[in-house]
Amino acid sequence: MDFEDLEATILKGFVRDRQLITMALNEGFTPELLPSPVARRLCNALIDLYLKRGAEAINEVTVRNHLEGRGVLNAEMEHYLRAVISMRPPDAGKLMAYLDALRNHDSRERLQSLYTQLDGFLKAEGTHGDLVQFTTEMVDKLIELQKQRVRRRLGPVTSILSTLTEDAARLGGAEGLLGFSISPFDRLNALLSGLRRGFYYGLAGAPRRGKSNFALELATYVATNHHVPCLYYSWEQTQRVLGARLLAKETGIAPSTILAGGTPGGATIVPQLQSAQEQMARFAPYLFLIEGGRQDTLSRIRTHVYNV
Repeated sequence: MDFEDLEATILKGFVRDRQLITMALNEGFTPELLPSPVARRLCNALIDLYLKRGAEAINEVTVRNHLEGRGVLNAEMEHYLRAVISMRPPDAGKLMAYLDALRNHDSRERLQSLYTQLDGFLKAEGTHGDLVQFTTEMVDKLIELQKQRVRRRLGPVTSILSTLTEDAARLGGAEGLLGFSISPFDRLNALLSGLRRGFYYGLAGAPRRGKSNFALELATYVATNHHVPCLYYSWEQTQRVLGARLLAKETGIAPSTILAGGTPGGATIVPQLQSAQEQMARFAPYLFLIEGGRQDTLSRIRTHVYNV
């Protein structure tokens, strides 16, 4: 993918999903990283549009109207906007990779400029000017380049205070927990103070001792108690097997029987499954069963979380 397609794909992601542009800005992205001037103008307009509309979604029509209102919807911008809209939007993982590619490109361009300046200084005839002044300027530019590579948007303490306030509203002081309640496992709930943000929990045990079922049950309780998305990854079992386990817990019917559609010559199990499905509506919209693979690292899983 060349840089024209890359920047157009990034901008399509920004148009499609507010979360992507928020992620990019938090990772230090600026419109100046985009190679072409028309892409930078469109990106600035998108950021301005999101700031004006708040949480309200945008689409091609609102973007075009906004550009027209800013007086920048000329023939060049119209052609470029059509190209952006035609691109396939990236997911969060691809977006981060594309932003890294832009940073690398920008860094190489800056280094090339510094090399040209240094070469010109060394090849200049006669006086070389103030060597100390020149090297000081070069060092400053190198330091700025280094900062650009590691820059992230740092928020003031107000963002932390807002998060604490939101958590207090969500938890409501329930049971004095610091995290998400896993009631009715009340004793474990008290020991862990719930499942807390930013914590990793390890669950160890011998094979076939119920670790998967226990973890699945914890996920259903968090989804039930708090109505937050819960992603359950399994590197051993399929979505159908996990779904059968959930139905088995509600109906008391063995998962193997559910997967087989009932016992040969036995009564139908459809009414029990339908009733269980209605009961599971308390958590089913918030629980995601994912068949994991070798590519599903922690970074990739975080990407899935962003997309959810």
